[in-house]
Amino acid sequence: MQPGKNPFPDSLLPLGFSSKQTGGHMARSMMLSELQILLRALPLDARKENFRAAILSENILGKPTESSRVKSLYHLTELYGLDASLFIFRTLRRLAEESPTELPLLAML
Repeated sequence: MQPGKNPFPDSLLPLGFSSKQTGGHMARSMMLSELQILLRALPLDARKENFRAAILSENILGKPTESSRVKSLYHLTELYGLDASLFIFRTLRRLAEESPTELPLLAML
């Protein structure tokens, strides 16, 4: 693969793949505890607006400042999509619902 070249065809972007050369997993934090809180609290069909409201308005993650809530939303969205309209995230949600103990492995994938 050439440096700077998108590794995926553009047709895969709506499914939840990223065209960025670096991803959220490069940040050394998978935010698994935050992801678990969100997946337990929100319904399977939750849209990105629901995740946004839960993190920013309801402070479901218990972050001490608005800035940390905004950063958490950004990072979790980069990592997982947080949107049921994305095939990859829908699949993560369904599989995590069926086998919650496998969430760390699913999140890494």
